[in-house]
Amino acid sequence: MNAAARRAHGEPLPVVIDGVAFVMALLTYMAVPKRIGVAGDDAAQLGVVLAKLRSHAPWHDFVMLSGETSGVKVDMLLAGMTKENQEMWLHRTVNREDARVAIAVGPLFKILSSEVAGMPEIFRRLHMSWLYSLCAEPWHIALGKG
Repeated sequence: MNAAARRAHGEPLPVVIDGVAFVMALLTYMAVPKRIGVAGDDAAQLGVVLAKLRSHAPWHDFVMLSGETSGVKVDMLLAGMTKENQEMWLHRTVNREDARVAIAVGPLFKILSSEVAGMPEIFRRLHMSWLYSLCAEPWHIALGKG
């Protein structure tokens, strides 16, 4: 997001927004109720995630999706894979008729299910989220599973 802001306006965003904060803020500020699909490869984790998302933004209709989404229509799809690359899964599985917006949410599901702690504020302020990710889960960086 900082790179896009810098390119469009010549300077980075005044506030650092990581992917987790962005998704949660997006859900909060979409006032019109939407149907939001949640896809992942850990059903137990998704159950906890759905409960937290429903509590966070109860006006939206959150639905759990399986690995195969064809025929399921949602306004937004949040993909949080742990066993495969989220972006590749979205590219391979989701088409325009399935979801209007599809977002690979990175570690959001792990954070919501309390599997990992959120990123400390110091890493956000220093624009070093990549360093935190590298230290916290180096195999994701090495395998391209951001």
